[in-house]
Amino acid sequence: MNWLKVNKDEFEKVQSINPKKGIYLINLSPRPYSPIENEEEGVDTQVFSIKVDKMPNTVELKQLLLDLQAAYDKGEEVNTFNLGEQKCWLDKETRVGLVNSITIQKDSGVEVTTLWLNGEPYKVSVDYALEFLRGLELYAVDCYNVTQSHIAEIKAISGREGLFEYDVTKGYPEVISFNMEEVIEI
Repeated sequence: MNWLKVNKDEFEKVQSINPKKGIYLINLSPRPYSPIENEEEGVDTQVFSIKVDKMPNTVELKQLLLDLQAAYDKGEEVNTFNLGEQKCWLDKETRVGLVNSITIQKDSGVEVTTLWLNGEPYKVSVDYALEFLRGLELYAVDCYNVTQSHIAEIKAISGREGLFEYDVTKGYPEVISFNMEEVIEI
């Protein structure tokens, strides 16, 4: 995603790159920087920049924002969890499949399973694996609900100004973190 770092006071929503050809840079979804980032880099906001070949009308601008929301929802900022210092993710199909498989293992008396995360095997108790996957699924459901709320809010915006100011990153839960203290040494 093409996020630009800016100062909110200097932020231009629309920039004409080439007036003769009608090429514009549309800056959407301002989101605040943390105080640490602001102090270190001297900026207070990030915006998403989109190059377009004509000035979008309100309907087209709304679609750009909906597309941005969809891209953010599918991106690493949402689809991630921390495993110690690593960033990882398991898609829905994998999570559901693992819950099913590990539940079968548990029902069959298996006490230890292997979770593969970022290509690395982690031997853990089946109980811990199921707890881990439950926590991850709850995080994913929370993210899904935020995304759906954003989509509904964006669709309800009637004016261009509200579209330019809408932050597609707001309200998401903090990225969930796990450690593998329950890892069983091989």
